[in-house]
This record gives sequence, structure tokens and C-alpha cells, in this order.
Amino acid sequence: MEGIINMKRNLFNVWFDSDHSVTTIIADDMNIALDIFCKSKGYIDHADYCFENDIELSGINIEEVMQPTVETLTEEAKKLGIVRASGTYNGQPFWRYRGQTAIITRNRLLEILGYATEGSDT
Repeated sequence: MEGIINMKRNLFNVWFDSDHSVTTIIADDMNIALDIFCKSKGYIDHADYCFENDIELSGINIEEVMQPTVETLTEEAKKLGIVRASGTYNGQPFWRYRGQTAIITRNRLLEILGYATEGSDT
């Protein structure tokens, strides 16, 4: 259907074999996650990383991560004074700090709770 935007974003763990930790990124797909990861390392995108290092296969590891359920997020958010709001925003659940009107999207809540870092895919 024209005009419908897929609002589902995914979590990806991305790392080099030599890394001692992973970077968790929110992105629409694995290719965008690789671009965001490479950008965080000082490259324009994944293709630039491969070009600059004169390689065809980057050797960057990536895996999709299971996202926590709305119920899990809501329970963890309560500890920070964030409550699940009734209804949806753009068809997705959302939260608010108690007593405030500004909304917190699922992606932002994942960041607040430390599940991921938001990357720009522009």
C-alpha cells in the first residue's frame, strides 16, 4: 500500500572479532546497522570501510537481537518513573514520565533502558 511506512525497527549486535564488547544498534535492517556501526568508527558507511581497508568482505559480525516485550519494557520503565500510556502513537505502544505529556516511543525507551543506541539512517 502506498503511503504506509513500516515502523518496526530491529536491534542488532555488531562487533569486530578483536572487540571485547558489542555495539547494539537500532535500525531497519542489517545493512543500515552495518552502515551506522562503520559511521561510529569514523567511516562514511560500510562500503567506505571496505574501500578504505581494500577488502571485499569486512569481517564485521552482526546478529539480530530479540527485542524485549512491551510487558518487560513496561516493568523496567516503572523503576524510572515511566508509565505505559493508553492507546498507541503511529500504531505503536508508547510511554510517558509520570505527570508529563511528552511521549516516549519504544525506540527511545530502549535507549533509556540501555538496550541500544539509536543510529541515524539518513
